[in-house]
Amino acid sequence: MGAILVTDATQYAGPGAVGALAGQGARVVCHDGTFHEATSRRAFLDAHPGVECAESVGAADLATELMHKAPALGANGAAIAAKASFDPICS
Repeated sequence: MGAILVTDATQYAGPGAVGALAGQGARVVCHDGTFHEATSRRAFLDAHPGVECAESVGAADLATELMHKAPALGANGAAIAAKASFDPICS
């Protein structure tokens, strides 16, 4: 399983999805409107070891951040970033 972007990671189905995907061995990159605050990211990372948190909130910034992480995310990084730039949840 490759890298997966989970939006609204602290709400709705986000926490369950993060845990299930990480448990299956996926590289999980989490997005949430609260992650612009370092304390929010740290609390989420402490509660969900092994996942990553994007710092960007808006869709364009998130797409740029994911593009910078693309080499580390593997071939799917560009596809994830392209999806994020059009995702109304992220805007």
